[in-house]
Amino acid sequence: MLAAGADIWAGTDQEKLAYQEIPGGRDFTMTALLRDTTIKHNNAKVGIEFRSSIDGTLANNYLYTLAYSVGLRKIVVSGGDFTDGSAVNLTEPYAGETGVVLPIWFKWEVKTVNGTRTATGYTSNDGVTWTERYIVPKPIPHTAKVYVGVNVCSHDVLGGSIFRDLTLEVAPPQGTVLFLR
Repeated sequence: MLAAGADIWAGTDQEKLAYQEIPGGRDFTMTALLRDTTIKHNNAKVGIEFRSSIDGTLANNYLYTLAYSVGLRKIVVSGGDFTDGSAVNLTEPYAGETGVVLPIWFKWEVKTVNGTRTATGYTSNDGVTWTERYIVPKPIPHTAKVYVGVNVCSHDVLGGSIFRDLTLEVAPPQGTVLFLR
């Protein structure tokens, strides 16, 4: 996947996102393996994300990215919930974890428990044993649609990233009754 956009936080998104649309209210788990990247910019981020809109703005939307920070060689979480009109961005690097090397697995798990929709981000070196990296601090709104996918934010430096083994598991809509014969 090639990218050359400025950033996610500019007036309009300029990241590259290969995504799948999921009807709102459904729980899902997405995993992807980031094999390699040729992007060299210190602020570049490559990973997976979910968001409520792909219209290119963050106003009245939410966005959460779990990514490899190329320059920092750390795992970071970027994003936030802007559905209440706030414009505060979240960027959360994990101190003390410099030297993260590729390949690395990413996973977002969004699930509803007792009526509250939560999201947890994980990473793994082998795709089997997962380390919890981030729990989104507020409930995830039940929007009409959710977009999930792999993203590359290169900060205007053309470069590519190689993803493999993408999986997306989507739960049936809440209240779905399955019948057996």
